[in-house]
Amino acid sequence: MDSNCYQCSKPIKTIEVIQCNGFCHQSAHLKCVGLKRPQVDFVNEQNNILWFCDHCIAQLEYIKQNPMKTTQDVVAVVSDAVRESLCELKIELQETKELTKTLVDEHQSIDSAALGRTRTAWPSIERTRDTTPKSRPDLKLVGGTKSVDMGSTIVATVAKPAEKFWLYFSRIARHVSEADISELVKQCLETQQPVDVRKLVRKDADLNQYAFISFKVGIEKELKDRALDPSVWPKGIFFREFENLKAERDFWGPAKIPRIDVGTPRIDAVSTQH
Repeated sequence: MDSNCYQCSKPIKTIEVIQCNGFCHQSAHLKCVGLKRPQVDFVNEQNNILWFCDHCIAQLEYIKQNPMKTTQDVVAVVSDAVRESLCELKIELQETKELTKTLVDEHQSIDSAALGRTRTAWPSIERTRDTTPKSRPDLKLVGGTKSVDMGSTIVATVAKPAEKFWLYFSRIARHVSEADISELVKQCLETQQPVDVRKLVRKDADLNQYAFISFKVGIEKELKDRALDPSVWPKGIFFREFENLKAERDFWGPAKIPRIDVGTPRIDAVSTQH
């Protein structure tokens, strides 16, 4: 197995493991969830008995008690994913548009004399030559290396921004602001470095229509390992590395959300399916 135990986060390299039959489908070491092999064998031998982790049992209870609220949550999660996908699609369309314009410009810059030789039988057509500077995506910026003397003219420059590592925070209350998230990240990561926080909702959106909101958070790359440690963040915070959402995902139970509020499951967590 190449997955990690959702309780201890260590790689699963043994058959002494059980998989949750709930929404998350995550696996855990038997010793981490307090189960023994005979108990697991008994569950596996029965067609109408399933094992759920504490987190999925809590989700089931929430769904039973709040059916309408659960529907709103699902709609909000799907809408959030669609908005992110549309944003990425717009960026790709813009890049495609720029590349297409570059190709068209290069084609139009062909020597008119060469065109004239291949089209001698055509009527004379006055062509307007495009004098707009052509974009050259193959040209790269080069930094100067000359030492500056005291008497030389100095022009102020801006350093290239450092590449950031991006986190995705979800299930955040609607009233939480970008400033609140920035302060939380600084406190939990014990850093004074600037934090780039972007609320993943439209500027004109009515937040009262959302069950919760999500944020995209950019931090310094050297903080990546600490930022992905569940013990860094308070209970109730759900996060993961910000990723391309074009891949398939399970909206009911994102498997990549670290478990930070689940205790050790008890043997009575075995549930009967009706």
